[in-house]
Amino acid sequence: MRHERERSHAPQQWQVPMKADAQQAPAAADRPPSLHDDPRAFLDRMLAVGQNGDRDQFRQMTQILANEPPGRALRAEAIEAVNQQEQHAAQQAMQVQQQQQQQQQQETMRIGGRSM
Repeated sequence: MRHERERSHAPQQWQVPMKADAQQAPAAADRPPSLHDDPRAFLDRMLAVGQNGDRDQFRQMTQILANEPPGRALRAEAIEAVNQQEQHAAQQAMQVQQQQQQQQQQETMRIGGRSM
């Protein structure tokens, strides 16, 4: 008889299923917005955290953004820009050093020519 009752289409103790949103709503209210679920809310919260002076939380949120593909691309561009600037500065320093050596050689030749 129990077996028949399970297969029966007659109404039994029926409960209204809760919606998934209703079950997750309290948890979502306790949890801060994620970057993937709500990017705008995440950025709004990040700005509020920064304005309130919570450096640790702001640092964590910055790291979350930095680890996303656009953040990694920005980091790669910055590294490339710094490498180019360092290379340019090194080339300029070498040119200045070469010019100073040439000036010293010319000065030495002038002084050496006078003493003879």
